[in-house]
Amino acid sequence: MIKNIPDVFKKVLYWFSVLLFMILELAGPVMIIVIMRKIFHIYSYGEEFILAALPVISITTLAIVFALNKYEHINFLHFPKLRIQPLIVSIIFGALMWIFSHFYNAILFPELHNETIRSIYGLAYYILCPFLAAITEEMFFRGWLLGYMEKKSFSKITITLTISTGFFLFHWIPFNPIYLRIDTFILSILTCCMFFKTRDLRYSILIHLTANSITSMTLIIPYLLR
Repeated sequence: MIKNIPDVFKKVLYWFSVLLFMILELAGPVMIIVIMRKIFHIYSYGEEFILAALPVISITTLAIVFALNKYEHINFLHFPKLRIQPLIVSIIFGALMWIFSHFYNAILFPELHNETIRSIYGLAYYILCPFLAAITEEMFFRGWLLGYMEKKSFSKITITLTISTGFFLFHWIPFNPIYLRIDTFILSILTCCMFFKTRDLRYSILIHLTANSITSMTLIIPYLLR
């Protein structure tokens, strides 16, 4: 049926589907968390709740990825032999991304850059978060959604900018300045480019994981040394 639709309407339909998929990814975990709060009568955002929300967001994201993949059959989970050069470059990019993010936020938003771990729940969160966030977010944004847009003949620039905007909105909290999380937009550009270059999602995950892990370590080490 879609083969008989004029190209211009096909492109509009594809754009609409991309927007719909990103809304699903943005809203899905939030809806689950809201339902969870209502069921368990949770009215605060302490470290216990944030830790509980982490696997909920991760599982919801993975469920969305595999449900969509069953629908479109995007092949993004192939694992060729790891190559040392992109492996090292990924770690370097991740470290540079953390440096940028740290100093950008520390200089422009010092009042928001005083996060500390206050309990064992916070410690568990910052141990688990780098791995879960890097894997699940990369699987959706740089894995499945990128593959879907390629399949629908979007250009690489369009794919990169669209996915990076969605990734930015996924991390932006509306009460904060919109430019607070510009680092996530830049991180997404890096990971998109890495996937286009290597066609291996593991390098994109490694960039993301490195940046997140350094952030976690700057909080975990002071907590353990108290």
